[in-house]
Amino acid sequence: MKAESVRICPSCGTRNKPKWEYCVKCGESLQDVALGIPAAETVVAEPETVEATGPFPWVALIASVVLLAAAVYFYKNYKGVEPKPQAGVWTAPTVPPSTAAAAAYVPQSGEKDLQDGRNMLAQGDVAGAVRLLSQAVADAPSDHAAHFAYAQALWQAGEKEQAVAQYQEAGRLSPQTLAYRADTARALVALGRKAEAIEELEAAVAIEPGPGPLQSLAALYAESGNPARALDTLRRAATVAPNSAIIQQDYAHALEKAGNTAQAIEAYQKVLELNPKAANSRGLLADLLFRQNRKDEAIDLVRDGIAQNPQAPRLHRDLGSLLERSNRLPEAIAEYREYARLAPQSADAKQLEERAASLEKKLAGES
Repeated sequence: MKAESVRICPSCGTRNKPKWEYCVKCGESLQDVALGIPAAETVVAEPETVEATGPFPWVALIASVVLLAAAVYFYKNYKGVEPKPQAGVWTAPTVPPSTAAAAAYVPQSGEKDLQDGRNMLAQGDVAGAVRLLSQAVADAPSDHAAHFAYAQALWQAGEKEQAVAQYQEAGRLSPQTLAYRADTARALVALGRKAEAIEELEAAVAIEPGPGPLQSLAALYAESGNPARALDTLRRAATVAPNSAIIQQDYAHALEKAGNTAQAIEAYQKVLELNPKAANSRGLLADLLFRQNRKDEAIDLVRDGIAQNPQAPRLHRDLGSLLERSNRLPEAIAEYREYARLAPQSADAKQLEERAASLEKKLAGES
């Protein structure tokens, strides 16, 4: 392109054709720009310092809008329109109905007999339960639940040896089920088979060292002549259930029998903290304190219990004994008679009435 046939944009330095009224690059007006290139200077654009001159470039702006509109039209008509989502796309997915699920459920072999047998047993029809549960076991010999239910039915029917066999089979099929072990142990104890019961409870405690199985196991150890293991097991039970007054009392009693007097006193005191109305523990603690020559403390302990629970016969009897041993006979006589009044049907009510009369005669003779 020759120099005299162009118009040089004063804003950006772009060369434009002579007939163009606006710069093709920046839209600047070229109406006052002469043709050709000035001989003595070169235009250098500095956008941040050069001020725009001339009218606003409306033509360039309109051209840009037209080009943008054309581009959009081309894109939609030749690039394809984005498909609209099909109906139901945003609804929750559903699973086609399964033919098997839609069909009527058919219980497996033995399942109906098991459920019906349980229902009969709950309703008191023991014979009917035994019949159905026997069939459930025959149909599903590997079902531990069927053996367990059958054992319960047999036990209620009086077939206790057979019941134990079914309990044991349920435990063999499901050795981690605590209820099977516990019920088997109870059945064995009832039949006098304590050694086997201990094995079952030891297995139960291995599964879960709960306070109930531990307490039962300790009792069996004690009955079998093993007080050391009984004490150790009760210590574990008391640790597992520190807020059980009953377990704490058993532990205190075991400590006392083992000769651990100081620990037994602490354990009995803990029982009373948990249950101030625990008359048995209060009486046992008072007797232990009395034998430690803490007589006044023992008597006051029982009197405190009577103040909290004046209708507890055991406390009046215990107080009468402590008072008699302290040679406070008139007070002892009153407590023995109060015991007989509160518990007239007890086995020793008559005996204590006679004891009170005997002490009265003794006092009269002394006087």
